[in-house]
Amino acid sequence: MRTPRRTAVAVASLLIATACSAPVEPSSTTGGLVLPERFLADASGAAGATDADTRADLDLWWRRLGDDRLGEAVEEALRFNRELLAAAARVDVARARAELAGASLSPSLTARLDAQRRRFNFIGLPIGGSDVFSVTTNQHTLALDLSWELDLWGRVRAGETAAEHDVEAASADLRGAAHAIAGRTSKAWIACVEAAQQLRLAEATAASRTRTEEMVRRRFTGGVRPALDLHLARADREAAEALVLVRQRARDAAVRALQVLLGRYPGLALDPGTSLPSAPPPVPAGLPATLLRRRPDLAAAERRLAAADQRVGEAKADRWPRVALTASGGTSSNDLTDLVDLDFRQWSLGANLLAPIFDGGRRSTTIELRDAERRESEARFAVLLLAALAEVEGALANASTLAAEETSLAGAAAQARAAATLSADRYARGLSDITTLLDAERRALAADTALLGVRRARLENHIELLLALGGGIPPAAASDDRP
Repeated sequence: MRTPRRTAVAVASLLIATACSAPVEPSSTTGGLVLPERFLADASGAAGATDADTRADLDLWWRRLGDDRLGEAVEEALRFNRELLAAAARVDVARARAELAGASLSPSLTARLDAQRRRFNFIGLPIGGSDVFSVTTNQHTLALDLSWELDLWGRVRAGETAAEHDVEAASADLRGAAHAIAGRTSKAWIACVEAAQQLRLAEATAASRTRTEEMVRRRFTGGVRPALDLHLARADREAAEALVLVRQRARDAAVRALQVLLGRYPGLALDPGTSLPSAPPPVPAGLPATLLRRRPDLAAAERRLAAADQRVGEAKADRWPRVALTASGGTSSNDLTDLVDLDFRQWSLGANLLAPIFDGGRRSTTIELRDAERRESEARFAVLLLAALAEVEGALANASTLAAEETSLAGAAAQARAAATLSADRYARGLSDITTLLDAERRALAADTALLGVRRARLENHIELLLALGGGIPPAAASDDRP
């Protein structure tokens, strides 16, 4: 017949063998997608990079946009934007939760000082008497209590690891928020400059329309041209003056939006100037898809997926018994002064095993819940990955088409301005009518307006590409063969 000790050892061995099942397999970090080695779209066909690209800090990509004042505005926004303060607070929240989750791995030691005064009544004593016999006692205890749950199945460790992954995800979210604020500030700065350029173009157009009206007026008073010409010229001049007011409002709105991003009062004191940054540098051909690893949103989604994996393991480990050790030591006496006397010492050692038998399906349902959350995280990661691929491919394709569009619009604007000058000369000499002149001037305004717009679009698309890649473009991207 086996002794109780051997029976306990056998039961413990059986529990360990049963509980130590295969660990939860980590979810795929590709979202079940087959990724290309390199992005398919080619921005420009260029395979080289400038010295400035080599020296640039890839994380501070906004410094590579060619405008020092723009870079200073971005860094001001990163210091004072309220959204970043909230994201930083969320990192602190996640870190505190991770510390709480890991606290159960360490023993808990508490000091205890008890003081009690009690009265006991002895009913029926003395025998036959009418009085109640009672005793009053004092009890004082000074002790240290130690408790520790043995994490045999890794339940607590899985919860702690999941919480640590949440911290990493929150940190990635903070980096992502910083990149987003930098991108929004850069585009807001460019929008302010482009709005100022459009305003200056409208003012120049209004001045030109005024000169045209004066020329027509002179020819009308000289009896050379009819009143219709004067009315049409005056209508175009007044439309040009109205356009100045429209573009003034657009510039003011752009400046206020930028002020908000900088954490300032939305006034009009800021003046970004009227010079757009230089055209973005050529993008090396054959960018490796591994650059997406730098994207903060993908990093955060991958960490949340890893946390979901750990929580599945935590839920499965919760099915098995919990073993805890307890210990207590100290002194106890009815006299407070005896608490420092070791003759009154007392101690205890204990262990307990808590095994779930019936819980109404709570633990099995929790496992199903955690597994469903893991599958949701995996699907969300795949969605984000597809969106990231689409953003990069779209930005790369747009880079080449926008460059070609700017070239075409620059030629069209030059031709339209030349045509407007020639039409004004021909009208002054009586060789063409007023409609040809006004149409040429309108064409010149439309071409210049579109040219300013496509230059802004090229810069914004370059910023979108940098954000889609998670930072700057490495100069040696075309030869990056790392897996």
